[in-house]
Amino acid sequence: MVANYGGEYRLEGRDQVVGMIRSLLDGCGPTQHLLGNFRVTVEKDVATCACYVRAAHAGRGEQVSQIYEVWAEYRDQLVRTPEGWRISERRMVVFH
Repeated sequence: MVANYGGEYRLEGRDQVVGMIRSLLDGCGPTQHLLGNFRVTVEKDVATCACYVRAAHAGRGEQVSQIYEVWAEYRDQLVRTPEGWRISERRMVVFH
């Protein structure tokens, strides 16, 4: 898997993706991710998908009063595997 969460966050492999997300969001308390307006195209065992995401993250501990919110679009490439569909590449385009 390859993921690009905006510029410097181009990552390869699940471990890098999980590590980056944890480094940014481990200080968060409750979060909410709203996904909508899915657009999917399938050709045999390959698919493309795009959807809007609005993600809100509340702080915890000393940062309990802090809110981090992002409005973006996920643009994904998927492949069909024996275990089902898997994201092979994700690009997050941040609008706000």
